[in-house]
Amino acid sequence: MEKSAFLKDNNGNIIQAIIQINDDIFSIRMFNEHMELLGYMNFQIQKNNRIFLSEIYCYDQYRSLGIASKLSQLGDYVLKDYQGYIIRGVYFPTEMSTDREISEMNMDELDLRARRFYEKNGYKIINYEEYIMNKNKYRFLDSNLDFKINNQRILEIVYKIIEKQEYNYYEDNGLIYYNDNIKRL
Repeated sequence: MEKSAFLKDNNGNIIQAIIQINDDIFSIRMFNEHMELLGYMNFQIQKNNRIFLSEIYCYDQYRSLGIASKLSQLGDYVLKDYQGYIIRGVYFPTEMSTDREISEMNMDELDLRARRFYEKNGYKIINYEEYIMNKNKYRFLDSNLDFKINNQRILEIVYKIIEKQEYNYYEDNGLIYYNDNIKRL
């Protein structure tokens, strides 16, 4: 199934999101008016009320336009029927930096930006050591489900629990509209 959404970036430019849902795999791609790919987000519904966030990325030249935040917010809307599920992914701020060269000089800046982004969008960042020391605080997380991929220990994750909330979207015939755009019509 495919759906489309029309939004505006922080400069007021129209952007289009194409949402593809194939079985338990969700993919969101955002494009500008010239159909240039701005960013993308992919996640997979798994067993045990888990959703794996495999990637969320905005290309460097389109940063600071709110693209990644709009991806995250639209992702929350698309997953609204999975209330109570835990979205989690591996925290590695440079892993998806495919469109720029990463140097040791900017690793701290990349980490800071990634942390700010996740926190702003409702995610928490936790390392395995903190989880082990405070298991009671993180009873909803599981060492084997959330801190392992293919039997390999993950040292740091991002996560958030999908909760019931009000969304700024309206849906009609496979098109998703941002409510502020509707009010202006």
